[in-house]
Amino acid sequence: MSVLMPGDPLRALTLAGPRARAGRGGRTSGPGWLLCKLATAYALCDLRRFEEATEEARSLREACAELGERWLRAYADYVLAVASLGLGDHGEAARHVRAMLSGKRLLGDRFGIALGLDLLATAVAGLGDGELAARLLGTGHAWWRTVGRPQMGSPSLTALRDQGERQARAAIGDAAYEAAFLGGAAASTG
Repeated sequence: MSVLMPGDPLRALTLAGPRARAGRGGRTSGPGWLLCKLATAYALCDLRRFEEATEEARSLREACAELGERWLRAYADYVLAVASLGLGDHGEAARHVRAMLSGKRLLGDRFGIALGLDLLATAVAGLGDGELAARLLGTGHAWWRTVGRPQMGSPSLTALRDQGERQARAAIGDAAYEAAFLGGAAASTG
C-alpha cells in the first residue's frame, strides 16, 4: 500500500500480486495475505485491468466473509465499486460503495467513510444526479478534515474524486454545485 497510494501500481503488483503471494507460501487466510489481495485488486484498478481487479476483489470478499473479517471486506466492496466505475456500470458501483459504507459505519472507520463518500459521489454523478453528488462530495470533504490529507494525496483517489466533481458541475452548473457542496460540508461527522 505504501507504494500503491503514491502512484506506483506496477511495483505494488510485484510486491503483493499472485506471484509474490505464491512464492512466499504461508496461510491463504492470514492478515498479510488478505492485505496483499487488497493491494493487488486496487493496483489492477489503477492499471485499468478492471475485470482482473473484480476477480481479485471478489475472492478477497469471499475469504473475508468466511473469516468474519469486516474491515477488509468493506475495502473489497470499495475495489468492486472502482472496477464497476471503470467498466462503466455506475449503478453497480453505487451498490458496492453503499455496502462498503455500511461496513465502515459499523466499524467507525472515518477514513473509509471519507473514501467511500468520494466514490459514491462519483457513481451518483455518473448516474446523472449532480446535486446529490455535490452534497456527497461536501460531506466527504467534512470527513476528510477529520482524518488528515484529503485522498491521502493519492493520484488515483484524487482522480476519482475529481471525476465526480466534473460530472456534477456539468450536470447542475457551478453555482448549484457550490451550494450543494457547502450543504454537504456542513454535515455532522459525529
